[in-house]
Amino acid sequence: QQDLDFDGPQSISQYTISIQKPAWPVDLGNLTLKPRTFKEQYQERGLAIADTVDLTDTLQFRLGTRLSSILIDTANNTPLSKTTAYMHHVTHSEGLSYQASKENKFWVSRADSFAPTRGQTRDGGFLPPSIATQWEAGIRRQTTENVFIASVFNIQQD
Repeated sequence: QQDLDFDGPQSISQYTISIQKPAWPVDLGNLTLKPRTFKEQYQERGLAIADTVDLTDTLQFRLGTRLSSILIDTANNTPLSKTTAYMHHVTHSEGLSYQASKENKFWVSRADSFAPTRGQTRDGGFLPPSIATQWEAGIRRQTTENVFIASVFNIQQD
């Protein structure tokens, strides 16, 4: 849970500079500062389950899923909050790993993620959440003296 509280004077969109005839120095004393109260409460809850299955002595399969719930309540210049966003989203991940030898392990995996878009549009609504997919391939080499891990990944976000 995350809470944001702002209470104080603020000037939004009250000051402009003419590109054709800019006035310097800027007289900040002419800004009209109006009282503004903004509150936002963000709550995220989830339920996740995952399991790894040994397909053979050297091959493992991992599968997971998660249900996320997001609730955002806001209040702008009023003490009463209202629900401005409430969304559920299901993501999943899967991976396959291969233990080539005692020291060397290779894997490939795919995972989804999602995050709400914060802030409101002009009509007071919210944009759809950001959704991402990540593909990853990697290697782990572990000896008694050293551990080396390297991976390459591709993340696509919409």
